[in-house]
Amino acid sequence: MYQKIGLKMATSYSPNFNLPKRVKNRIKFIIIHYTGMKKESAAIKRLQDPKSKVSSHYLIKNNGGIINLVPDLYEAWHAGVSSWKHFTSLNKNSIGIEITNPGHQYGYRNFSSKQILSLKKLLYQRSACLKNRDLAQLPYWDNKLIQLEPIVTETNLNLVQSINEMIKNSNLAEHFSKKNPWLEDLSINYSRGYDKNYSFSSILQQNMEKDIILKRTTAGPHRRTFDLLIKNKPAHEILSRGQQKIASIILHLLQRELIKTYTEINPIVLMDDISSELDNDNANLMLKYLTMMNVFLVLMIIQMVI
Repeated sequence: MYQKIGLKMATSYSPNFNLPKRVKNRIKFIIIHYTGMKKESAAIKRLQDPKSKVSSHYLIKNNGGIINLVPDLYEAWHAGVSSWKHFTSLNKNSIGIEITNPGHQYGYRNFSSKQILSLKKLLYQRSACLKNRDLAQLPYWDNKLIQLEPIVTETNLNLVQSINEMIKNSNLAEHFSKKNPWLEDLSINYSRGYDKNYSFSSILQQNMEKDIILKRTTAGPHRRTFDLLIKNKPAHEILSRGQQKIASIILHLLQRELIKTYTEINPIVLMDDISSELDNDNANLMLKYLTMMNVFLVLMIIQMVI
């Protein structure tokens, strides 16, 4: 169908859709939205971010390019609480199309001729064609993942525990804590990359259909996150930019100490523009600590002559 009407599109599937597949004859509507965001790239990122809980089947870019975000036979999250005549919750009965436009809040502009042409072509499409896949080897690789998962998780948990202890008790933390008392409340939280209330094997089984569509494993230790917290709240919501810079430098130097302790290797640490966003006191504390640790410093000063 795409080739017959000259339709070219990129595929970049979003994880934001509902299972199972829909029956074709249940799709009754095409709902067209505009993105209402300043930047096209930000809109695409939001439609693919699991935390946003929004998506559409297609996005039409400023240049007329089309991105297929969700296969037609799955329910995207674009219509919210909605109804039309006797139909309710229109997500389950519709195809959602987002067209890039900043909207009235950020300077509404007319849709380009390329966008309109792409929209006309896209409206001919009935359903996405899903490629046949050989799934015979999936159980083998699932078993390998299930065997490795506890090893990876335990290693990461031990790492986080060691860093949290060093934040509280290391010479580095003590060196900075008088000027920065918030360091006493700093910690790292480890998220294992899937719902810990369920076994990893059950998560793989539960996500199989979605993983096949997205062509990747959507849950597991490779999706782990390390979150920086202050009193169990996200650090970036509490700390200033200068304080975030201090925390970042301290964590890098703590990693250096860990590597040195466990491997007897003295790693090279490259840090660009150390003093940026630090006040004079903290900049001096940083240079003093690096000097005490016999760290080799290369300072570059570039003077612009006008």
